Amino acid sequence: MKRLFLLLFLSPLLGSAQVTIDTLHWSATRRLQLSDFHSPTQPGLGGSEFYYQIGYEVRPTSIWSQPAIESFCLMFRNLSWVSETARNERTLAYNQILFDLVEVHTRLMQAKLIALGADRRFKQQARQIEYLTNSELGAEVNRFRAETGGGDDVEALQKWEKQIAQRLYDTPI
Repeated sequence: MKRLFLLLFLSPLLGSAQVTIDTLHWSATRRLQLSDFHSPTQPGLGGSEFYYQIGYEVRPTSIWSQPAIESFCLMFRNLSWVSETARNERTLAYNQILFDLVEVHTRLMQAKLIALGADRRFKQQARQIEYLTNSELGAEVNRFRAETGGGDDVEALQKWEKQIAQRLYDTPI
């Protein structure tokens, strides 16, 4: 039991010393490239895997004004991968649409957080918004993957690409 406790206690310290987190923030001016996928391919799994995170930061501005709330959407390049057989434009388009979808939800979350205003319940309400946003995003990502056949259905992929581009346009930063 003591060993288990010691292992659990020290593992975050050991892990942080060994692993470098390599991320890429979403950008309207930069598309994903095959070189952004740094993780080795996972044998027996599909053509690619895209790991992402959304979050937010709250920064105080001054005593008399509301804090600045900034949301972010990023890709974990060191966890994301593309197999050798899937290193093509369709795989890049599929993952770019996924990244854009994550950005749409990030912007929606930011708008909800800004609408909260600053009060003593902000942290609790913000956590709820973040949780619900991640839940809604997860459901939509699953729908995207199912409807596009994991990127194999080119027609469905093009439909999603247009839809997400419009949603990005309709949901400004």
